[in-house]
Amino acid sequence: MLPSESLRQKKYGENPNPNAKVGFVICYPFQYYVQKNIYKHLRDEAEFIIDAGVYFPNTQPRALIDDIVALLRKENVYYRVLYYDDYFYNPILERFFLKYRVLVSLWEWGCMKFRCNDNKKRIRLAYGAGKELTLVRPTGAKFDVSLAYGKHDARLLSLFSHCEIIGNPKFDDWFNDKCEILPDIQKRVDPKKKTVLYLPTHGDLCSIDELHPELKKIAGTYNLIVKFHYHTIRDEPERIKKMESGSIILLKDDVDLLPLLKLSDAVISDNSSAIFDAILADKPIVVTDFLEDKFFTAEHQKLRLTRRGITAPLTFPGSIEQVIKRKKLIPTIQSPGELKGVMLNALQDKDFFKNARKKIREHLFAYRDGQCGRRGAEVIQKIMDGKLCLPKKIFYYMLPPPTQLVENFYNESKKTRVQNHIKIHFQSKEEEKRNLLQSNVKIIDGIIFSIILPLYGTANLIQASIRSLLALRFPAHKFEIILINCGAGNISLPENHAGIKVIFSKDTADTISQAIKIGLSYATGIYICLGQPHYFYHSDWLRHLFRAYQENFSVAGVGGYEAASKELKNSFSAYYEMELKRKMNLQRDPVDFPTRFYHVKNKLFYQNPAGVLSNISYRRDIMCQFDFLAFSATPEVMEFELKQAVLMTGRHLYFNAFPCFSLERIGIKKFLHKNFCEGIAFYTIFSRDPFLKPHYKYTPFTLFRISLNNFFDRPLEVKLLATTILGTFVRIFGTCYAAIFSFSVFILKLRRVS
Repeated sequence: MLPSESLRQKKYGENPNPNAKVGFVICYPFQYYVQKNIYKHLRDEAEFIIDAGVYFPNTQPRALIDDIVALLRKENVYYRVLYYDDYFYNPILERFFLKYRVLVSLWEWGCMKFRCNDNKKRIRLAYGAGKELTLVRPTGAKFDVSLAYGKHDARLLSLFSHCEIIGNPKFDDWFNDKCEILPDIQKRVDPKKKTVLYLPTHGDLCSIDELHPELKKIAGTYNLIVKFHYHTIRDEPERIKKMESGSIILLKDDVDLLPLLKLSDAVISDNSSAIFDAILADKPIVVTDFLEDKFFTAEHQKLRLTRRGITAPLTFPGSIEQVIKRKKLIPTIQSPGELKGVMLNALQDKDFFKNARKKIREHLFAYRDGQCGRRGAEVIQKIMDGKLCLPKKIFYYMLPPPTQLVENFYNESKKTRVQNHIKIHFQSKEEEKRNLLQSNVKIIDGIIFSIILPLYGTANLIQASIRSLLALRFPAHKFEIILINCGAGNISLPENHAGIKVIFSKDTADTISQAIKIGLSYATGIYICLGQPHYFYHSDWLRHLFRAYQENFSVAGVGGYEAASKELKNSFSAYYEMELKRKMNLQRDPVDFPTRFYHVKNKLFYQNPAGVLSNISYRRDIMCQFDFLAFSATPEVMEFELKQAVLMTGRHLYFNAFPCFSLERIGIKKFLHKNFCEGIAFYTIFSRDPFLKPHYKYTPFTLFRISLNNFFDRPLEVKLLATTILGTFVRIFGTCYAAIFSFSVFILKLRRVS
């Protein structure tokens, strides 16, 4: 079982197949219907893999994953979930895919690109006969085999990989007459009216913007059903809103297309591959022809930035869906106003159009016998049995090396050719350092790092944090994880620790300082790493710490910083980012801070950012000198007290520009509480060390000074300025509170003496 399996099964109630050798990768609900008739012939050795990170580093909506899981549960099939955060850790990916021999996918993206899958046979399954530029992406050469509809698409797919013609397995139920009309939809249609099914595509090829007024007009004459494109549902909500009407039935992509085709008397489409689904089902069809050839050769060929990343063109004037429009082999409309009249003619279904559909069917689809899924399964079985020779095509050797997980994706930005050469040079140097460090690790006897993790807060965040620690790329016998319950309740640990020593303390703690004291009693490592349960840790975290200690042997501790991932960033996280930049004199740098930070080694409290409790390590012999019960129970105060105590030993701290990432967004309540406690911490440390007073004593003048600095550093960021004013004001309030409380204690002591 994987380190993340407990969380995985708890989160989605997975239904894994322990005997699975074939993984059917699914990224959207509609893909289940494309693959299901091949899967059913291999069910005993197969399962679906929900790839939640297919557009990594861009995320998919949580609701989408919920929709896929709900569909697979309803269909009672085997499935597992590859989570987005699994993409950060190669060890998790390697164990996740270890059991598979074959991966089947519609796309070459996401998990199909992982280096850990290079030794598996990758099979491409066709899912649309139109938009032919999608068939000739050079990255299609990553596949070992392509399963084609017929000779037409096989001619294109065979340029990149071995090709087997199996027909369209999605339509097996249609030709076996096992396609039942959905009762919920049948109840909503008027049996006295003809039913029209509208199947639009997405993006700049979609016809909804032009056609929606006319569609609403004919909705009174016909039963109008709209099945949206899977990208429209998640990325184009304004188009869905345009189609909203009490007389129109709107459906998502988790509905099977075949029952809708069976219910329909005619189909409307635009530039979608669904045109050929209607033709294969022999349904009369009307298509829009609103776009001129120059649009396809110019405007459509431009790259576009979407939520999913950069998208390439999908079609061109010579693509088959454009050709059949030009040749008038199917009824077309050049303007929205023509829809009503052309629809009436289409429903008459003249012999010319019937014969044209027949010729197109025979040209595109080699088999229409309901056995396409069986043929696809037989190809996969031959591959597993080693009976199919799969030589690589020439395009495979033109591709760059297969991608290993880009763990440092947040460091990527647009670079010139010269910068890329520099990057490659430094990467080779980094590899040399890693090899040297690996040999040094082997020399040191026993445990090197003891990670102390107090457990408090939300259970799923705790599980995610533990999972990230279990995925650290560091020799398993060289570090240990010590878990102390600080009011988290019952936490189920992953069953497989991958050889890592995990200690769950029987003692519980009320505060972080108590938890550290308990953790130290169990620790055997040379260095103590302090972590927090609502952060995840990059798999190279310990490597970076170890390198810093090796290169700076005399330092008392090494620490990094906290960061918010792109999805969780807001003005509150930007406030702390700006504070950190100011310490590094990078406050006017517009680039995301991880790309420009440098290392710091000194014993100056203010000018060394190291010390945050979520990302700090200290030598165990130094930590054992302190009485942690004497430290504050408030984490923000205790963090400063511990750093101050360590620096008072006379040793340096080393700031390592390496982050840990927050698993939760900073909200207003957390922001106010944190700044109030930091105000108390500031008063505490400058009361003990007057030299820190100029840096940490907050007054109304400080509010004016910091706000003015932020304005000049980032004049256009109004939200950040407002957040700075609020945070500084709350810190002043915290400082005043601490001063008043301290004065009150002092007066009480005087009274007791007198």
